Amino acid sequence: MKKRETFETLFSNTSVKIKRIISPRSFKSKVFKQNYDEFVFLLKGKATMKISGKKIFLSKNQSLFIPKKTKHQILATSKSGETDWLAIYIK
Repeated sequence: MKKRETFETLFSNTSVKIKRIISPRSFKSKVFKQNYDEFVFLLKGKATMKISGKKIFLSKNQSLFIPKKTKHQILATSKSGETDWLAIYIK
């Protein structure tokens, strides 16, 4: 069973980057605090995230905007399979 996320860059220029991210089942990330805005859209699966100390639950077809310099973390992804994300990073 893979334990790490995989990333595929779909588009990139000086101000925007779009990636497809696949998280393995029952995945937990490190805490992030990035210097850019991030918009995530869940294509498949479920995820529990922590944003500035608050738990957020996401399911397929739900999205979330994460302002730059906001602490955030994936606490858990689907137990039954991979979680597939579309992530848009905005500088």
